Amino acid sequence: MLEKFSFEAFRKKNEKTQAESERRDLTDLAKRAQESFVANDFGAVLESLNRLREKTLPESERAPEGLSLREIKALFKNDFLGILEIEKFTGRKFNENEKKQIANMWIEKIKEQSLTREDIERLKDEGFMVVLRTPTIMHEGRELLATIENLRKKFKGLFYDLSWYNNEKFATDQKNAVRMTWAIVKKEVLDESRSKNWDEQEKILQQWAKEHKVDPKFVTRRTPAEAAYDIPAYYHVRNKHILEKDWDWTDVQSSDGYFMLVGKFGSNGLGVNYVVRGYSSLHLGVCPSR
Repeated sequence: MLEKFSFEAFRKKNEKTQAESERRDLTDLAKRAQESFVANDFGAVLESLNRLREKTLPESERAPEGLSLREIKALFKNDFLGILEIEKFTGRKFNENEKKQIANMWIEKIKEQSLTREDIERLKDEGFMVVLRTPTIMHEGRELLATIENLRKKFKGLFYDLSWYNNEKFATDQKNAVRMTWAIVKKEVLDESRSKNWDEQEKILQQWAKEHKVDPKFVTRRTPAEAAYDIPAYYHVRNKHILEKDWDWTDVQSSDGYFMLVGKFGSNGLGVNYVVRGYSSLHLGVCPSR
């Protein structure tokens, strides 16, 4: 006679099996770290210790499988600008509390947007980068807000020297400084957004969100400060230009009501420009940010 099936017994057995598997994983990682230490392979030691740390975090602080920052960095390679890269770019060090906050922000982003490993791999293949944005930078021994004005001070040689926006709020106001966040942003403009005016581009962003099965509220344009942070950051740590020939149409207007563009990051430096809402050009598009 078949034994009566018990969901409770099945659940307990499954939990026990899972716990035993996790213990084996932790033991293997600890053993691997020890062996790497003996072999003086300190990179492998750090890798094992980081994985141990991830697996021993409370459930609420763990990234879903395949989506930890360590795994994302391995996937995106040079297109990942995390703590180490942004410390180099901004000149400031993150303390342990900030590092924990940064890790938690990534987990919150993954969960809020219901991102999967498949989603992330698709974005990587489509030319996106992952960048940590921070609200302050160091310049001449002082910690400054990451506004366009202050980014220009710190990276003077990376910006095209224009004076027209010196007193514009989008460049100077602290409310328009970069905020602490993780961004997944396209390095170059969407091809289908070229030669389109503002409203036509908005429809393209909505269609892009639909095709990627994401709520349109999570697909945004960058602010001028965000673009003026992301683009030099990539160059500073990777020594490679992005948006060298094109403009990214941002979501901010100047005091005269014009829409701001950032890009054309060639030998003369990063440009900041403006156009009317109905304007279009082959070299003007939008870099979706998530």
